[in-house]
Amino acid sequence: MKQYTGAQWLLINLATHYGMDKDVFDDRLTWGRKVLTSLRKARTYSAYTELLKPYLNEADVPEEFAACAIAIWDVLQGNESNYVVGLDACNSGAQIMSCMGRCITGMANTGLLNTGVRPDLYNEITKNIDGFEADRSVVKTATVPHLYGSRAEPKRIFGEGHFPKFLEACKKTMPMVEFLKDTLIPCWDSKALFHQIILPDAGVAHMIVIDKVQYTGHFKGFSYNFYVEENKPIAFPNLGSTSLGANTIHPYDAYILRELERRCDYNPKTLKYAKHVLEAYLADPTAWTMIGEEDAKLVELCKLSALFNIVSFRGIEHVVRGKMGGITVEYAAELLSQINEVILHSNFKLKCIHDEFGALPNYINSMRKHYAHIMANTYKSTWVFDIIKHLSGVSYHHMLPPVDPLIVEAILDNDYAIC
Repeated sequence: MKQYTGAQWLLINLATHYGMDKDVFDDRLTWGRKVLTSLRKARTYSAYTELLKPYLNEADVPEEFAACAIAIWDVLQGNESNYVVGLDACNSGAQIMSCMGRCITGMANTGLLNTGVRPDLYNEITKNIDGFEADRSVVKTATVPHLYGSRAEPKRIFGEGHFPKFLEACKKTMPMVEFLKDTLIPCWDSKALFHQIILPDAGVAHMIVIDKVQYTGHFKGFSYNFYVEENKPIAFPNLGSTSLGANTIHPYDAYILRELERRCDYNPKTLKYAKHVLEAYLADPTAWTMIGEEDAKLVELCKLSALFNIVSFRGIEHVVRGKMGGITVEYAAELLSQINEVILHSNFKLKCIHDEFGALPNYINSMRKHYAHIMANTYKSTWVFDIIKHLSGVSYHHMLPPVDPLIVEAILDNDYAIC
């Protein structure tokens, strides 16, 4: 994974807000350095802002560009700055589903595997459309609702004749995304008042079924209709019953955010204590003084890790001296391994807006490393296939390719999962 200094991240970020978000980091940095050469000529803040005006007029996001430029001024003056550099997940939903499905094609097209370029999923779909020409912006407009399970909107955009060709392009560009989406949507229970799934950190997504019910009122000889949203079953595939594709992935997206925050903004004392306890436990598990006592949440997390083949960093919070009973040696060893990964980095605050992950410039390298580790663990996990079985009673685990250690290493070394 290519590393940059905090000052370099500011220049990269300046280029991103100017409109170079689809360029590789080195090209953004080169552009930022050229701009910096010009900005350094300013001796006063007013002169600095004058030099900025031509760039502001051309910037894709002038407000963000200006904020970054002000942070650069602070650096040039030797002043502290609380400016946060934000990196967007590259096609977050498709990236997560490709990773869950161990799909090399999808991961390459969403930044999890290095290809030498900054990936652009919508551009790749556009290139893979065979039989008619489409503009990238139009393809993006159709792809977003398509990933949420909509067929009506892409059909409206492309028409009945071209819609199948759009679908084929999507399958070619992100094959496992299409499989998971099309498998999750029919998992809908037509008799259910809610659907519920559990995440690797024991978080629960409780998704109630809401239907719009029509009632008729009468007043002084007139009748009128009004609608009330009620918690009641909806038969598949009626309107409102196709949301499980998106609603299953969204909670995992939130899980990634929680995991990232736990790793970035950790408590050093808690981490050192947990490391000490786990090392002592692993030295001789059978001789642990209070082996019979259990921490209920730690045991639950251990069981979930065995079910989903992924260990949440949340377990660190529940490592308690004397209450290590009920967990496995394998689980304790993985927790210790995660501590040893995280403790290599200083702790820092994380700022997230939707799928943008932000930190002070000096911590961006660490943030990217933590994100890569979470996604590598996601790749090894069986979570989405376990959830499909939970929702439908049908196992599709045979569709999941085996874990490839070389792919794990490649995910850990990616440059553009968040960019």
